[in-house]
Amino acid sequence: KDAMPPKPRRRSRWLWRIGIGGFALVVVAGALIAWLLLTAGGRDTLLGRVVRLLPAGSLTWQRAEGVVYGPLTFYGLHYHHAGVDLRAARVKLDPSLRQLFGRRLRLIELDMDDATLDLPIDRTPQPLPSWPGSLPKFAMPFSISADVVRVRGMRVSREGTPIIDVHSIDGGLKLAPGLVALEHVAIDSDRGRFDIDGHIDAGDNYRALLNATAQLPPPHAGIAGANLHVVAGGDLDHFVLSVRGDAPAPFATALRLDGGRTTPRWSLKINAPKLDPAMLVLP
Repeated sequence: KDAMPPKPRRRSRWLWRIGIGGFALVVVAGALIAWLLLTAGGRDTLLGRVVRLLPAGSLTWQRAEGVVYGPLTFYGLHYHHAGVDLRAARVKLDPSLRQLFGRRLRLIELDMDDATLDLPIDRTPQPLPSWPGSLPKFAMPFSISADVVRVRGMRVSREGTPIIDVHSIDGGLKLAPGLVALEHVAIDSDRGRFDIDGHIDAGDNYRALLNATAQLPPPHAGIAGANLHVVAGGDLDHFVLSVRGDAPAPFATALRLDGGRTTPRWSLKINAPKLDPAMLVLP
């Protein structure tokens, strides 16, 4: 004889048990996620996992405050790997975790105080420049952006030789595979004041748009420093770079590229009857 179908009461009992079990799993998973994101214990567990994924001893800090959900603050942060040495008295991160699973990291705020960055010198033999092969590729394994970047004090050097002493950085940035974008970035340093807004996309025929100004320190006392205004736009098929300013008298230059990747045609116009090149050399 054919098997009798289960009675409706028995079937509803199994569905009820499955529903209760599923709900319990959701509650446990939610509690675990909340513990990881919203508690100090969860923070230390996730940070320990991150440290184990990095080269041994490359990332350390003296003290951490806050939770992974944000904001999260590190004191005495030190990162050292492949010749890059970054130290900061304080680093505050306020992440937006909703995009993390899509290989995107968005920081609502990146705040850093009293930092030093020492970079290595690349001594490997470099091939002769080629067009457009020598252009940077901006290879990034994932996207990272920061709505608000605030840096107060960063000394940059290369194998101990000072490069620039940055007093402050304010603005926003986005780094993605093939893309670099700076949003209203203001830099005040011992080498001048720089304001930059623009982007370049290597994946879209190097399409770029840039608007930047620079106020450079004077080469010696008694004169005003040079000021520059840079505007650039276009791609590899058609690109124009314009630089205007005073050094010490007004000057203007325009660089134009046409012809694309295979038959580039360059043209340069300069109107600088009283230009002092020494004023454009950073100290």
